[in-house]
Amino acid sequence: SLDGPAEINDLVRPTAGGLGSTEKCLRGVAELFKVQEQLGSVNVHSVFGSHNLEVFNTYVFLQKFNWDVIFFTFATGQDDEIASPIYVKELFRTAEYAFKTGGERALRRISQFNDYFEILDSQKRMHNYCGAGKSVLQVDTQGKFYACNWFVGDKKEELGSGLNLDQEKVSKYAEPLVKLNNCGDCWAKYLCGGGCMFVHRSRTQDKHKKDAEFCNRTRSIIQKGLEYYEKSRQLENEGERSEVY
Repeated sequence: SLDGPAEINDLVRPTAGGLGSTEKCLRGVAELFKVQEQLGSVNVHSVFGSHNLEVFNTYVFLQKFNWDVIFFTFATGQDDEIASPIYVKELFRTAEYAFKTGGERALRRISQFNDYFEILDSQKRMHNYCGAGKSVLQVDTQGKFYACNWFVGDKKEELGSGLNLDQEKVSKYAEPLVKLNNCGDCWAKYLCGGGCMFVHRSRTQDKHKKDAEFCNRTRSIIQKGLEYYEKSRQLENEGERSEVY
């Protein structure tokens, strides 16, 4: 996890002693890059929200390193109505810069755009935003099971413990999220997969009741991804070398 250059990252990710963590992080990263070819991938994760909206500046900083994938995440909060549109604008600025300087390959190093390209290329619908309660279970240090790591510690979300799963509770996650979250006729549902249950619950108090800001933000990013997908495939059809990542 690295949220930008030191002037940003040290503020949002201090050490336990209250000091900046960037220098230590970069020393560790340097060791990873020495053996990058022996690793599956070296990825970086940056979190944005009302506490930090410097997406473009963070991207420019991260470009100094040879990351395989750059994950940008928006952390939901009380100020989403203000912060979310700024985040989207910054992400679009970043995508424009990436595509202009490095084409499809550079754009797809940003995880969101790579995900959309993969779905469109495969022509497979995305029915679930994540595998919570379907292909994934989380267990805490007491041996209690939950569908999502963000649900750990919530008594109402326990799905069992030890060697025993409550099959009735697990079965409530069986339906696709696009159905459980009532995505209906949303044009973006099979590129979104129904959205994040934790975000929905944080904002609406119900994990299956969609958060309007999440939906607006996601649809906007998907629409931008479609635009870049069209541009990339048009260039490919015109005979330019494919830059598939």
